[in-house]
Amino acid sequence: MTLRRAGLRRLKQHFKKPYWSLIIFDKESQTYTGRILELPGCIAQGNTAEEVYVNLQRARKSWVEAALDLGQTIPEPIVYEKNTTPPDSHPA
Repeated sequence: MTLRRAGLRRLKQHFKKPYWSLIIFDKESQTYTGRILELPGCIAQGNTAEEVYVNLQRARKSWVEAALDLGQTIPEPIVYEKNTTPPDSHPA
């Protein structure tokens, strides 16, 4: 298996994992901001919640690709007990 193919396989594996996405609306700017809680700095913006979700998936892909290229460990999704709130549910 080529290095590129192995990287694509690892990238696809990460997209199957249930990472936490947080999307908030900013009244002042009338825009949405989203982030993936487990991936530091993985943030996106958009004019609608749908747009920010799409942008966030693109940001996640870029984040994971960069981490793989740099040989960094990619955090696993955080597992929370049922009916609990993630401890870091505030946007960066």
